[in-house]
Amino acid sequence: MRTTKELYDYAHSTQELLERGHSTRSIKNRADAGELITLCRGGYCERHLWEGANPKEKAILNAVATHKTLSEKVVFSHETAAVVQGLATLDVPRETHIVGRRIHGEKQGLRRHYHDAFQGKSTPVAGTPMLALPPELTVLSCATSQSVQSALVTAESAVYSAGVPYDDLRTVLLESKGRGCRTARRVGQLMSPLSESAGETLVRFALLDEALPELVQQYEISVAGRIYRVDFALPELGIIIEFDGALKYTDYGPADQVILRERQREKDLQNAGWYVIRVGWGDVYPRPHRLLAMVRDAVERRSRAPRVA
Repeated sequence: MRTTKELYDYAHSTQELLERGHSTRSIKNRADAGELITLCRGGYCERHLWEGANPKEKAILNAVATHKTLSEKVVFSHETAAVVQGLATLDVPRETHIVGRRIHGEKQGLRRHYHDAFQGKSTPVAGTPMLALPPELTVLSCATSQSVQSALVTAESAVYSAGVPYDDLRTVLLESKGRGCRTARRVGQLMSPLSESAGETLVRFALLDEALPELVQQYEISVAGRIYRVDFALPELGIIIEFDGALKYTDYGPADQVILRERQREKDLQNAGWYVIRVGWGDVYPRPHRLLAMVRDAVERRSRAPRVA
């Protein structure tokens, strides 16, 4: 996933293209021929660059085009602010969200939001001249318009990826007022300072209504002279739940070496009597039925097994 800084020069306004030697006619001809993708009125992207972008990168390119073509100072909000700042989101914004009152004859695909809490509040998007709501207000804007699950993913991402203090963000959500405040307050009640990925957030959210013994996040286990920290554990039953994301195998060294270490880690844990459940995206989203089935089966099995020392 490329950052907004990396994608910023991929989207162009008509003025930028003119300054690069294109004529109004050549821009129109290239757009008509499909060589340029029209992102918004007066905003373009080269076709090969657009086709090489994933859905969230395309949302960023739409935001960049909006920034470059609107004469006003644009402050992004909601899911758009989340993706341009690199926060985790479950869904890709279908529209480009900005702060401000609606204007007659607005550009297609642009959605404005007016809320007292957002007025005059902005922060630079790293490495670009773009502006967005500060991360804590980005989370609030998402929480007032999304499901609890979606907003919780973005809220916890703001803590582990953007460094927003957990207590500060929780206070913003719990003290929210107006439309959508019930969802925002619920997110504030549920958010954890221990989640380290969207996958972990989804696992924990899916298990909230399960009648389980205490579920401990980031649980440390001493095995064979090593300390292993697992995503989730049910210590009373000796069950471990690990979310496997692709980044786990690329962030900590060469993938083959990381996989070998993971296999040894899992072997050590199993030899010590722990039952390990590994889940991926397809097990938790959009419906967590496979995760729930695996956990329920493990709980039933382990309820009849000796407790791990």
